[in-house]
Amino acid sequence: MSDWREDLLTEICDCGYGDLYLLEDCEYDLGEIVEECQTTFGNLKINNLVRTMFDFGLRDIEDAIKTRLAEFDDIVEEKGRLSKAEIEERDALETLEPFEDMASFHNYIDTHIWVDAEEKVNIYTAYMQEALNRFCEMTGFEIGTDYAIR
Repeated sequence: MSDWREDLLTEICDCGYGDLYLLEDCEYDLGEIVEECQTTFGNLKINNLVRTMFDFGLRDIEDAIKTRLAEFDDIVEEKGRLSKAEIEERDALETLEPFEDMASFHNYIDTHIWVDAEEKVNIYTAYMQEALNRFCEMTGFEIGTDYAIR
């Protein structure tokens, strides 16, 4: 016999019981996700909820990139110039656009996300690994960086 709460959620989210676990490891405020999902999609289907959760995570990655780029400005202000390695990193980070570089497939429990720009995989893994790890911590989903996983 199923729990009435699960029955209610599966009806609201238009999904099966197992699909509800897609949100189980979400560390973002679910109220904010629900509100944004309603605003963006007009419903609370599970695939739209997960897509919204991913958007929260991608915004965090954008913020991490902006923060690191701002650190280079601070270095220039403090030291007068960047090292060759810092210039290389800054130039690489300036090419990143998480909402364009990442792709996701939303099909209930087959949902996944990956870096869709082959040339960007190395940049994300070299310079934004901490942000990728945070995405996983906050969403429960690992961003695939093996370009062949598509």
